[in-house]
Amino acid sequence: MTIWWRLHQLGLCSLIATLLLAPTALLAAHEQSPTAASSLTQACLGRVPLGLTFDDGPSPLYTPRILSILARHNAHATFFVVGGNALRFPSQLRAEIAAGDTIGNHTFDHPRLPHLSRSAQDKEVSATTAAIIAAVPGVQVTLFRPPYGLLDHAQRERLLASGLSVVLWNEDSVDWRDPSPERLSQQVEAAARPGGLLLMHDIHPVTVAALDGILSNLGKRGFCFVTVGELERYRVASGMVVQHQAKGLPLIDSAQ
Repeated sequence: MTIWWRLHQLGLCSLIATLLLAPTALLAAHEQSPTAASSLTQACLGRVPLGLTFDDGPSPLYTPRILSILARHNAHATFFVVGGNALRFPSQLRAEIAAGDTIGNHTFDHPRLPHLSRSAQDKEVSATTAAIIAAVPGVQVTLFRPPYGLLDHAQRERLLASGLSVVLWNEDSVDWRDPSPERLSQQVEAAARPGGLLLMHDIHPVTVAALDGILSNLGKRGFCFVTVGELERYRVASGMVVQHQAKGLPLIDSAQ
């Protein structure tokens, strides 16, 4: 079943057409939850921020548990959702926004984007944005993370021109390899650096099992846990330049 047929069944094709024709107006950058962002800034006074991101969800089994753990630690995160999962589990996206977290676009089917045609690349992005807006009416999607970090130059330029920031990472939990919770905690805690952006997934049980201990231990080291938007404001204010550890690209690339 194609992306377009699934979205046609849900009456979202007209929304996608609008996104394709006028992306800049609909994707204007702004913080999704100003009140939560303001209170989070207060929580971070005297501490160092670490950006938390969770990819590939939402999951009805694991996303609620991750949200509960984040709340216990006054932590916030950015969830880069897959469009197909967003259509299947829209209540999870509403819960993420209600908790003061941010939602980003992670394509509809999680493909290797450079292998697709230009039109197929653009549909992966626009269909996911439409699915997010259908789940949370009025929300504006300003962040995009390419699956596997793979993105060709032409699509990067189109994304930036549309108002989407391209977000990578510089600390990879590799939780998809299914390590033990203890090993996952060790990996994340050893990699954590001020101003870093941590990649995790909200579709693996080991991430849920390790997350509470990770946040507890890093909190004792003076970290606070923030969304991509909060991290970017910190980076700009501090003059910090952070790049993807392997690709040498900006960690958060926004249209200037």
